[in-house]
Amino acid sequence: MTLLHATDIDPGATIEADLCIIGAGAAGISIACALADSGLSIAMLAGGGEQFRHRDQMLYHGRNIGRESFAPGKARFRMFGGSTTRWAGQCRPLDPVDFEPRPGLPDTGWPIGAETLAPWYRAAAEVCDLDDWRFDPPTLTGLETHEDAAPVRYRHGHNVDFAVSYGPKLAQSNTTKVYLDTHVTGIVQAGSRISHVEATGPDGRRIRFAAGNYILATGGLENARLLLASTAGSPNGLGNERDLVGRYFMDHPFFFGGALELAPGVGPEAVDALQGYEQAGVAQRSHGAFALGEGLRRDEGLNGAAVFFVERAAHKSSEDFLSTGGVAMTRVLDVLMHRELPDGRLGRHLPALLTHPGEVGRSTLERLRGAVSKRRTLAARFTLEALPNPESRVRLDPRRHDRFGMPHVTVDWRLTRGDPGGLERLRGGLARLFADGGIGELSLHGARDADGFPVSMEGGKHHMGTTRMSTDPARGVVDPDCRVHEIDNLFIAGSSVFPTGGYVNPTLTIVALALRLADHLRGRTGAAASKAGQA
Repeated sequence: MTLLHATDIDPGATIEADLCIIGAGAAGISIACALADSGLSIAMLAGGGEQFRHRDQMLYHGRNIGRESFAPGKARFRMFGGSTTRWAGQCRPLDPVDFEPRPGLPDTGWPIGAETLAPWYRAAAEVCDLDDWRFDPPTLTGLETHEDAAPVRYRHGHNVDFAVSYGPKLAQSNTTKVYLDTHVTGIVQAGSRISHVEATGPDGRRIRFAAGNYILATGGLENARLLLASTAGSPNGLGNERDLVGRYFMDHPFFFGGALELAPGVGPEAVDALQGYEQAGVAQRSHGAFALGEGLRRDEGLNGAAVFFVERAAHKSSEDFLSTGGVAMTRVLDVLMHRELPDGRLGRHLPALLTHPGEVGRSTLERLRGAVSKRRTLAARFTLEALPNPESRVRLDPRRHDRFGMPHVTVDWRLTRGDPGGLERLRGGLARLFADGGIGELSLHGARDADGFPVSMEGGKHHMGTTRMSTDPARGVVDPDCRVHEIDNLFIAGSSVFPTGGYVNPTLTIVALALRLADHLRGRTGAAASKAGQA
């Protein structure tokens, strides 16, 4: 691998390669590594450097105009390695039911099945540096689990920064070049093919990349942003003849919803069993959760949901802390202490401080007591599957642009009436599970908003669905091989192609799909070379 900076390239130059990968995160690096011995010349374009820089990160600014979540500029990282540079390494494959259409849940189901991805999941486990590619559930002695509260296992990778882990491997390839600080501003279509990619260096110099095939691998927000902004040859944006690019945006809602009060006599071994930990030295490599069973989701048409039990300061699981006023105080403090961008939060939450003064006061007392007592509890952290919704979408902001003239994104995250279904079923199953097993009492609380969702709920920074996969061009942006419909040589990698997202972290599935795409491209380019030789 050769690391080059955009400023090392002559202004106006055209760089030619067999394959151009736009993006250098989990998907892009996985594909480059898988093809490092293919003989293909590969140009990988990274919209940042080897180190985090605020100037680059500012290019990711945008606005949330739908449900509240993390600001777009805080939800991903623009540098070599992408968001793997901040990722905790948590992995689990999607369940087989996640690939299937479910009764009463529109737009569910993938055009490929779990059996298609099974071998690639095993390979992805190795790429993600897991101790074990199997995800057998934790053993819970004395607890009779059932379909509405089934134990599941997650695994954690050891070395999760892909730039650090796989930079040396790519360095051994004489055919791969990584172009740092190379900011793509347009993908140009000519007929049914992409002719070239336009990029800009940090000093404003223009560079052109021309390749036989192109892979867009910049994440769930940026994939849509680049397609929508690339209007040369297509006034509605690339692949957007049917107004599907940016639609069906999904994230995983996360929130704390109470705590488990252990019964007298229940010891630390029960806590370890509930959390499902496996230890290797001092590093956590596995942990457990409870999820809604596959059979229940399949038969009753429910979305997925799961809960983790994590040790947390006791006051952060209290009813006052999770009240409307308590959450508003947390959100305002996050902005004031620079843990989060304003993104409209002050306007939404400052009024709540005035209209719920009792909750604000009690929440403040809880914080003060927590600072003194240091008492901890087993907090219940819930996550659920957000169902596909065409009105949940990513658009371009016509009024705000970055320093290269690219429009910012506006994220209009919306949930559906069906989204609480799996959660409510799981909550009921958990309460019965712990009461019947004599483990303790699950205290579930927290204020709800006007739509019935917890006010403490935020996204998981898992951006999915904006270029969804389908065999039918009228229902998706890419085909089952992740090729953009009606464009011969443009492919998309990453979670933006997910038709549904399940309840689990997307990275393992991102890598599995990336490895599958790399294998497809290896065969595609090999076949093309063979035909050229025969000609």
